[in-house]
Amino acid sequence: MKTQLTEQDKSEYLKSGGDHCPFCETPDQKIGGVNLSGGHVNIEGKYAHQDVRCENCGSEWTDVFERVEIQETETEESAHS
Repeated sequence: MKTQLTEQDKSEYLKSGGDHCPFCETPDQKIGGVNLSGGHVNIEGKYAHQDVRCENCGSEWTDVFERVEIQETETEESAHS
């Protein structure tokens, strides 16, 4: 298992959509449950941060998200207008 990520490791993790542990490469979904668990999402301006933990190897990291779009949601009121 890796103890430090290279830029290539980070790039591969991002390209995959974060569907595996970047340290031990265990897929997010494993038989019988979820392998990656995420904490609360903290929003700061146009960025959001979420702490992630691999239940397989115990590694922890922070995913960083960037706001790129806004979508309107349909509320019960707008559905009846």
